[in-house]
Amino acid sequence: EGLVGQAAVDKRTIRMKGGLADYVRISSGLGTAAPVDLVVLPVLFEGEVLGIIELASINEFTSVHFDLLEQLKETIGVNVNTIVANSRTEMLLSESQHLAQELRARSEQLEQQQNELQRSNIELEEKAALLASRNRDIEIKNIEIEQARQELEERAGQLSLASTYKSEFLANMSHELRTPLNSALLLAKLLADN
Repeated sequence: EGLVGQAAVDKRTIRMKGGLADYVRISSGLGTAAPVDLVVLPVLFEGEVLGIIELASINEFTSVHFDLLEQLKETIGVNVNTIVANSRTEMLLSESQHLAQELRARSEQLEQQQNELQRSNIELEEKAALLASRNRDIEIKNIEIEQARQELEERAGQLSLASTYKSEFLANMSHELRTPLNSALLLAKLLADN
């Protein structure tokens, strides 16, 4: 917009002389006056507009002033570009430092998590060793129980066999005793009858 926008679009210096009464008044400790001459100077770097300088004077700019401003606009463009590049560099440096701090914080956090995982792994290994030990104890007790069960089965078989032998013995003895007893009873009856 206005002279500033036109100077930026055209990338060239605009100069206006006279008729500047409604512009900002130039003041000093002794008084104020309307500008007589106005220069709108684009600040360029490699063909790109970085800014606009607007100068007003109560005296007309001479050709020496004008030539000096034309020469300075490239120097000012280089300096402004350097300032922009430096501020970008500082911003990137600040950002990289911030990222480095975040990385350190995350690294410390990961290290803490790794330490916790190692502790958890050690605890799990200890619990696994304890469970393995208990499993071995249970297996040993199961083997002992199985041996005791087999011994009990053997003894039950022996008792069953002994009981069978006793039953047969008692049956035989009963038969053996019954025959003479019957004979003795018969003989006693015969004697009693006689």
